[in-house]
Amino acid sequence: MLNELELDQDAVDRLRTLSRYGILDSESEPAFDDLVLLASQICQAPVALLSLVASDRQWFKARRGFAPSEIPIEQSICRHALDRMPLLVVPDLSRDPRTRADRLVTGEPHWRFYAGARLSSPEGVALGRLCVIDTKPRPEGLTTAQADGLQALARQVMAQLELRRVVLERAGTAPRRSERRLRNALAIRTVGVIFWDAAFRLTEANDAFLQMSGFSQEDVLGRTWQELTPEEFHPVSHRAVQEIMTHGEATPYEKEYLRKDGSRWWGMFAPRKVGEEVVEFVLDITDRRQMEAALRASKAKLAAIFDNASVGLSEIDPDSGRFLRANDELCRILGRTREQVLAVSIADVTHPDDVPPSVTLVSRALEGRASATLDKRYVRPDGTLVWANSTATALPGGQSGSRSLLVVTVDLTARRQAEEAVRASEERLRGLMEGIPQLVWRAVGDGRWTWSSPQWSAYTGLPCAESLGLGWLRPVHPDDRNAMLAAWQLAEEAGSLSVEHRVHNAAEGRYRWFTTRAVPLRDEHGRILEWLGTSTDIDDLRQLQEQQHVMVAELQHRTRNLLGVVTSLFRQTQRRNTSLEAVSEQFRERLDALARVNGLLSRSEQSRITIGELVRTELDALGACTMGQRVRIDGPSVPLRSSTVQTLALALHELATNARKYGALATEHGSLAVTWSVREAGNEGPRLMLDWIEEVGAPARLAAAPEKRGYGRELIEEALPYALKARTSYELGNDGVRCYIDLPLTGAQRGGRSTA
Repeated sequence: MLNELELDQDAVDRLRTLSRYGILDSESEPAFDDLVLLASQICQAPVALLSLVASDRQWFKARRGFAPSEIPIEQSICRHALDRMPLLVVPDLSRDPRTRADRLVTGEPHWRFYAGARLSSPEGVALGRLCVIDTKPRPEGLTTAQADGLQALARQVMAQLELRRVVLERAGTAPRRSERRLRNALAIRTVGVIFWDAAFRLTEANDAFLQMSGFSQEDVLGRTWQELTPEEFHPVSHRAVQEIMTHGEATPYEKEYLRKDGSRWWGMFAPRKVGEEVVEFVLDITDRRQMEAALRASKAKLAAIFDNASVGLSEIDPDSGRFLRANDELCRILGRTREQVLAVSIADVTHPDDVPPSVTLVSRALEGRASATLDKRYVRPDGTLVWANSTATALPGGQSGSRSLLVVTVDLTARRQAEEAVRASEERLRGLMEGIPQLVWRAVGDGRWTWSSPQWSAYTGLPCAESLGLGWLRPVHPDDRNAMLAAWQLAEEAGSLSVEHRVHNAAEGRYRWFTTRAVPLRDEHGRILEWLGTSTDIDDLRQLQEQQHVMVAELQHRTRNLLGVVTSLFRQTQRRNTSLEAVSEQFRERLDALARVNGLLSRSEQSRITIGELVRTELDALGACTMGQRVRIDGPSVPLRSSTVQTLALALHELATNARKYGALATEHGSLAVTWSVREAGNEGPRLMLDWIEEVGAPARLAAAPEKRGYGRELIEEALPYALKARTSYELGNDGVRCYIDLPLTGAQRGGRSTA
């Protein structure tokens, strides 16, 4: 388990030297206790021991974090390599073959880490170690600063022991070797020795003191302590003089001393009256005082950081869960005063559902060196909940050697409210984007999609995952893809995207026209974060626009034609009538006919005008619908071209008007038959053949008609053949009228039969 016992001669030398110091089993002394305290603080260890190795035991002159004053030599860790290693460091005692079976390692207090600086006499005899111990491994050992500090403190221990030996020898409590021993003591390099006469004037100083103070022997002889001591330290020196005069010695005390150059240094002074003179032993503790000052400054800085931190900071006792310390921010988070916080445990302020994970957090922090973190809810006195992130870290042992936890608490209330607001906003935005009829998407860079709405996938049949990147180009018409990419190249400079293109509709199996628009979302510096875009179906709109263009062109064409027809009607009417009244009446009737035919033409986009509708419209306008069997209309449903309707309608109007005024409809016994049929004419295609037959009926005859050739006959015999490529004939007899019209129906469709 342990290395073999040291050689007998080494043990003899060590015991002889320890006896000379008179240190074994002595009472505790503040000077040694302070050095052990500094070792614990510098190395951040819960246990620190000033260990001296005797023959059968290891005895502790000063100890911290460990109650026993000694342990059996078999359990001694300090004795390993005592004469060979000035600094012994064991990162993990449970893994080192020399110590892994030790009772203090396998059982309570479960030591894991050890570091000890050797204590050697001026003659080179190893006496023990000033050591620090931890209950958790330290793979990295000590830092350079910690190792240097521990060894410096070990040298201070030896200086204290040397001071003790000199005092004992001068007082006669140890074997005397007067002059030689005194000179040996005065030659010690680490302990200053000065002598005062009865008037407290300096009579002698050794080299160590002279080196500390910067004076020569001649400079200090005859000086008083007041000359060497700064004024603010006169009271403490005066008390020491009073103790010497009363008790023959003074309690060791610390003060600043003046060097020859006026600078100051810290010393520990231990005076004792010997005969008529006073001998005072001096240790230079400047380094220690500087370390203590630095430690105090560090603690003050840490305390200021702790108290004023913008996050909640607290120190927790892991056993009871009670708060040991708490800063202002944590008190604000918990809604309690500092006194109230220090009176409760962490479970008292935690939501019941979050207590078990909080216990787990503490366990995880204590198990390892890594910090443990948890988002949890705290309960304020008024019942309101506060979300916070708590991170727990195990701290090194304190003065009692017990461990504690540092808990960093960050108020998450504002962040969680913001996150909740963002989530709600995103849900509303997603609901809006998924509810609108447009195809919605998000993109970055040069048009690479990062998200697409369900409408896109439903319309194109392309899943969202396959649409990401440039996958969305697949449903775009091949002829439009380059234009889309080119538009993206210009989008950043233009500040927006707007382009029309075709997208394949999976349900219809065809491409439809879309307009795609996108705007950039920018950060506070104006940089583009992403693009938000929509694609809107404009296929129906484009078709309507195309139809509108055709309709406007047709309207313009018809308007021009209509004006031409009106002008022609007026001229013809004026030329064949001499009275203004006759011109006005005939021109009005012909305009009415023109209005009727244009009324039919206005709905020709919904359904083509048939010859039957045209005939009935003209005859009904003259009252033929009330003449019963006298008027017969018969023929199939034959749609007419729009370009045919107007001219043919005017011709029918003239026939109907003449029939009403002068022909078959002007007598009670007359009859009118209008029939038509369609005939295939070889290369000419289908042709419409219309017969208009009026019979006056005996004994009536035709009413007196104008002798001049009328406008209606001109239309039939000249205008129809010219404008419609028709073949016509017009026969006027005493018993009636027979008119025959034969015109092409190119592109027309034949329908069912229409009778009247």
